[in-house]
Formats: sequence, C-alpha cells, structure tokens
Amino acid sequence: MGHLGLAALLAAATLPAAGQEAGAVTGRIEGRAFALHEVVGTAGQVLALELASGHPQADVNLFPPGAGPEEGEALFMGAVEGRAFAGVLPETGRCVAQVFLMRAAARRGEAADYTLTSRLGEVVPDLADGLAGGPDVWTVTEDATLRAGPDEGFEALAALPAGTRLGDEGCAMWEGSRRCVVATLGETPREGWVDGAVLVEAPPE
Repeated sequence: MGHLGLAALLAAATLPAAGQEAGAVTGRIEGRAFALHEVVGTAGQVLALELASGHPQADVNLFPPGAGPEEGEALFMGAVEGRAFAGVLPETGRCVAQVFLMRAAARRGEAADYTLTSRLGEVVPDLADGLAGGPDVWTVTEDATLRAGPDEGFEALAALPAGTRLGDEGCAMWEGSRRCVVATLGETPREGWVDGAVLVEAPPE
C-alpha cells in the first residue's frame, strides 16, 4: 500500500479520447484522499497531461494500464518531474492519473481545487526509430527551443541555437506536425521535445 494509504476515491472520469479537442476535468482533493482519472489511449500515441492547481503541494502521478497507486510502477511521478507529462504510451488501455496532496499538506488536512488536462496525438508505429527511421544525430537549422512537451504550451527547458547537434530519440506526429524527442549532447545531456521542422540529419564530425 502506498504512503497515501487506502484513501477515498473523490472523482473518476475518462479524459478526452484520441481525435478530440483538448479537454479537462476539475475536482477537489482534501487531506489524504486522492482523485483518480482514467486516460484511455493506444500504444504509440503521444499523451500530454498537465495538472493546474493553486495549491503548491497538489501533484499528479500517471500509471500504465493494469497499475495504480497501490501497486505497479508509475510512468510519471509529479513529485520528481513536475506537473506536466508528455510521452508515448507504451501500452493500449486505461492509464490512471492520480491527483493528490503531498504528504505534509495531506497530514494537515489541507484541500486543493485542480484542473487536469489531457491531449492525445496520433499513433506512432515505432517511436524508437522515429518517423521514416530518423538519423542518430540531428542539427538544428534555426534557433529553436527545447521544451518539456511537443508544443509551445510546455515549459521551455533550453535555447537551441542554429547549428546545435542533438541526439535523436524518435519523432511523432502531434496535431499535424512532426515533433521530435531529442537529447542534448555533452556530459550532462538534457532530454526534451523540439519542432521537427528545424531538424536535419547532422553531417559526420
């Protein structure tokens, strides 16, 4: 049993499925109780999930099909990675998003209103190889931004000047455009998303 214990289920809802516009559910959590929301998706889809709350200790975890707060490994842990997730679903089925208060706030019996927003992109047959079997290394053709997710709604992680070389982690279609997961090169690589339109295969060094 997780550290939140056997808490009351405050809310359960299915977030928008593939092909729908951006959608959101709202709710309220209090104390050690948490809310569970289902995200129905297909293996290979890009899922963007974001929690908004005025309470600084409200957080969200995401679990793959067959797992949940009481068992199974999370795909995403908000306490470590922030309130926004963007990634490719590894399996088809109902993922579970858990909205909760961090331990200190839960012990104090605090409450938080929240909005949980999800978007699903198109199915990608094999992200590992990228669309059309992308190269091992990209070059940025014009100044760009490394982001935590596939569009400008996500946090900017780093500036990418023209000429920057990036490791290719695979590309996906997102709302009609190619978006790529890349990693900066060097001793402390950083992973994120960038618009595929500014990437070309890097020449050998």
